Amino acid sequence: PITPSQGELTFCHLLSIDRIHQSSPQRQTLIMVLFTSGCLGFGRMGPNRELKFALEKYWRGDIDAATLIAVANQVEELSWDMQNDAGIDKITVGDFCLYDNVLQWAEWLGIIPSRFGSMQPGMDRMFAMARGVDGAPALSK
Repeated sequence: PITPSQGELTFCHLLSIDRIHQSSPQRQTLIMVLFTSGCLGFGRMGPNRELKFALEKYWRGDIDAATLIAVANQVEELSWDMQNDAGIDKITVGDFCLYDNVLQWAEWLGIIPSRFGSMQPGMDRMFAMARGVDGAPALSK
């Protein structure tokens, strides 16, 4: 049998069997594949919409950025645990987003419309692009 290399989850196991076909023995090889599971696009708001409520509190000024990030980290870790407990083999990391994936990448890459250029880079500028601020309408408008 073929065994998986160290750290590899997917492998094939070859099994030879004898079969009788038209009164003459034939040797056939069957390939059995063990599949692994993965999850792309796991919900990021939390089972009780914890991140949604934390975002709204942050925008109202009821919590600070550190508290928002702490909630986001808890939700992300919970999603990993839920997938692991469900038996998912390959769990993505590094794909979590606070609000909008495209805007987050735009912020990381510095692809910022000029009307937001005077703002400090970071989370607040990303939210401003999504929601708009005085003198700079949201990108969707």
